[in-house]
Amino acid sequence: METKDGNIMRYFRNSDPEYPQILNRYERMPEGLYVIGSFPDPDKRSVAIVGSRSCSEYGRRTAMEFGSVLAAAGVQIISGMALGIDSCAHEGALQAGGRTFAVLGSGADVCYPTSKITIYRKIVSTGGVISEFEPGSEALDWHFPLRNRIISGLADAVIVVEARKKSGSLITANYALEQNKTVYAVPGRICESTAKGTNDLLGQGAIPAVSPEQILKDLGLQKRIGGKGKKADMPDLSKTEKRIYRSISSDPKTIQELSIEGKVSLKEAASAISVLLISGLVSECMPGRYVKSRSCMKK
Repeated sequence: METKDGNIMRYFRNSDPEYPQILNRYERMPEGLYVIGSFPDPDKRSVAIVGSRSCSEYGRRTAMEFGSVLAAAGVQIISGMALGIDSCAHEGALQAGGRTFAVLGSGADVCYPTSKITIYRKIVSTGGVISEFEPGSEALDWHFPLRNRIISGLADAVIVVEARKKSGSLITANYALEQNKTVYAVPGRICESTAKGTNDLLGQGAIPAVSPEQILKDLGLQKRIGGKGKKADMPDLSKTEKRIYRSISSDPKTIQELSIEGKVSLKEAASAISVLLISGLVSECMPGRYVKSRSCMKK
């Protein structure tokens, strides 16, 4: 079926080989799914990144960073394209040139929210937009809790970046636990309402998500540069990446500080940090602060 935007939308029943077979392992999954683009590659790792619509700036930066670093390492990013954390995770993955997939609470041919039409089009062209609801379906309140079971079902692990006490992201986390998925939560300040839900998850046993490197290590995807006791080999870096790397030392610095010192934009600095993290040249010593990796420090 061709949509009004000229995209091809397909429908697959759960008995079709193209249907994501991982979903057939779980109860209460849809009998079929509509998709524009493609489904996630079952042979590659997938991580869902979800969180509050009305998130903090810290939450936005964290979601973008996790989405970017994980996608740069080949991890497929799953989310719901909602305002706030979801959209930031998609955006981070797209900036890194990775693949990302949106599970919608509307028809796959309906961009919701409409303000995210640019991201929607990019996701369609590089990954896929997925929905169990019929074409043209509006985004109704009761649709979103349903779609959350698909988000967690498609992922190997779920990261909740920010969530209030009563949040759809907590529904996603609960589905993930039912599906025996690993659930991570980004620690937040106890005085922030947007961190109440995530901090509760931590109290219930969720794994603290303190850096994208940690997730890559848990997924078995962390790249090791150099051997034990040896200085790491310097990979090929762009001019911007070299400039940012020269600004990093043993003193923790934020992306904003590195942007100013390196005389590059925040977007360029964030992209460079993603590459340096994957290369093992830089470590995140605490959320949002970076230092030169010990193996790269001159004795």
